[in-house]
Amino acid sequence: MENEWKAEQVLKQLEDIGAKVFFEKQLTSSDVSASGRVVVPKAIAEQYFPRIDNPSGTELGVEDAAGDTYTLRFRFWINNQSRMYLLEGTAELQHHYHLKMGDVLIFAQKEDSTIVLAGRPPTKADAMKKPPVRRPSPTPGGRAARRDQVGVRAGGHTRHLGLPVGNACCPVWDALWLLQRRCVYTCACFLPEHRAYACTV
Repeated sequence: MENEWKAEQVLKQLEDIGAKVFFEKQLTSSDVSASGRVVVPKAIAEQYFPRIDNPSGTELGVEDAAGDTYTLRFRFWINNQSRMYLLEGTAELQHHYHLKMGDVLIFAQKEDSTIVLAGRPPTKADAMKKPPVRRPSPTPGGRAARRDQVGVRAGGHTRHLGLPVGNACCPVWDALWLLQRRCVYTCACFLPEHRAYACTV
């Protein structure tokens, strides 16, 4: 019940300053790392954030629910002609809201288009949200597409991705590797089958 009360208080703060919530993201381990880098879904970034044409992006001034201001960097990474959008420099804001993995980062917008970010603990409603299950597409021969462990050698590590063989949906994996130099990955399309497994060094 305490989490529900805290979440309600944050949402009330946003309502009081005229900010409308347009997206909420449950934070992953990479989102709450020391780098302060948060992946923003492509559809959300291109609808609500400023248009950027250079991968290095631009500085972006945002507010929190209390009206405090932060200067972040909004940028993207290109891989196979697809964009992965990132907000960098969120560590101070995450610290302000005591955010950890599993907590929720709220994205809202005021009438003057100012982006407002706030944090809240997870609630029972969040636990009930389940990503859609994607079934393998049948092949012309009537058999389901074969799933296999695909190993990718990069920077001395072998990543084993639980992706269907030949799947080209997510070029995000290489981008996350190059940006984070980490062995655990989160896919920006949020499909449950696009999970990365532990790598070997």
